[in-house]
Amino acid sequence: MEITPQIRHPSASVSRGDGTTFAHSMRRHSSGLDYIPKPSASFTCDELERRYFDLFREQHASNFYGYFEAPFWTRLVLRECHHEPAIRHAIFALAALFKSSRCNISAPIVADEHLNFALVQYGKAVRSLRQNLAGEGARVRLALIASVLFACFESFYGNWKTAAQQIYGGLNFLRQSQAASNVKTSKRRITAQNLAAIEPEVSQALELLNAQLMSFLAVNPLYDYPFDDSEYQGKQDLHILQKLPDQFTTPNDALPSASSLAMSSLLHLRRCAKYTNGDPLRLSTAREQDTLSTAVDRWIKAFRPLLMEASQNLTSPKHLGVLQLHILTVTAKIFISTSIYTEEIMFDQFTRQFQYIVYISRRVLEKEQEFRRSSGLKTQFSMGLIMSLYYIATRCRDYYVRRDAIAVLKEWPLRHLVWDSWQAAKVAEWIVSIEEEGCDRNGFIPEEWRVRMNSLNVEMHSGGRVSVQCTQGSRNHVLKVDLL
Repeated sequence: MEITPQIRHPSASVSRGDGTTFAHSMRRHSSGLDYIPKPSASFTCDELERRYFDLFREQHASNFYGYFEAPFWTRLVLRECHHEPAIRHAIFALAALFKSSRCNISAPIVADEHLNFALVQYGKAVRSLRQNLAGEGARVRLALIASVLFACFESFYGNWKTAAQQIYGGLNFLRQSQAASNVKTSKRRITAQNLAAIEPEVSQALELLNAQLMSFLAVNPLYDYPFDDSEYQGKQDLHILQKLPDQFTTPNDALPSASSLAMSSLLHLRRCAKYTNGDPLRLSTAREQDTLSTAVDRWIKAFRPLLMEASQNLTSPKHLGVLQLHILTVTAKIFISTSIYTEEIMFDQFTRQFQYIVYISRRVLEKEQEFRRSSGLKTQFSMGLIMSLYYIATRCRDYYVRRDAIAVLKEWPLRHLVWDSWQAAKVAEWIVSIEEEGCDRNGFIPEEWRVRMNSLNVEMHSGGRVSVQCTQGSRNHVLKVDLL
């Protein structure tokens, strides 16, 4: 899903030019100790830059985690703007890019002005970071923070593959550093000190971005996944099971484990795609399915008191976050339960769950509108809602439920990283149209007319064009279409 920009990008990639991201390059420069800066009263910038900074701080910083606390965005990166030019220019660029997307339809000329400013600032951020990483005292922490910001910019701009390189590079370096800190070598002390300077919010931001990206790759299994996470994620699954409490006390306490479980289920779903395409099923995969299913059941049980409170008293954005996490984990449970299905007809047994997810999603979004009007809430629905609705629209064959899912995607249009709700709705509508050509008189869609999930290949292009390729049922009928 690589978009060719209409306006020339000042930096075709945020890599160093040799195919490696900044975080990858830190393997060569990991000896310098980092520091945690203290915020100052102000930083030097012109009036236009100041307006973009204020726009980001007041309207966008809290959007990245939806209804949850976002200290990485609301505190950490804003503080870094006072000390790090690369971070400062990246924030200017993100704010201008968001502004451009909002003006794109109503005022295209103004949108182009915001976009040009964003691209110039992004180029400055890239050059500033390269200068910082050129010396022997390269900044590990700075490179990881920049990986998050650059990945967000590239993703919103449409270059999701470059965004993936940033995310994978940051995570890979972080995990290699964690492994090195546990090995008795002369560099162990320095590595441990470098890791100690990196706040948990930085690694959490990278993990959440990775989960968002994987949510797209998991339902588009024909895309190559360049970052082999299977061994690491297997250890994470065991860690999740061991660390789950008997009861969560706040939504923010539940968020990290919910995100990890969702990531594990998405990776499991993606790995299983090759088995449903004909490869023999491994015993380890079946065991993995059981382990993940047990973990999700335990999570849902620990989360139940928070869910009951939110369902009975939906009076604050915090309660919307509870419902959002509930949607994410219920969808993950369906992913796990259906991961080794070889026939699309097996999804029919989950119609009630699909209907429930659509109902809760609509309730969350309607309530969010009320909060916007009454309290000025500024947020986005994210954390898997677009993915869940798209999954239902393409896998549920109930006439009304799948159309309701598409309606929600279209009524609340949003671009969140890789996901675009309007484009997702267009793809789902096309799949519905070709499947329902084979309906019998009772509205049932035979297996040979159903689009196989493991055959979907969706690519997004500039100008809103979407290319779709898929295979229908046992007929192995390959279909291709360009949607505008």
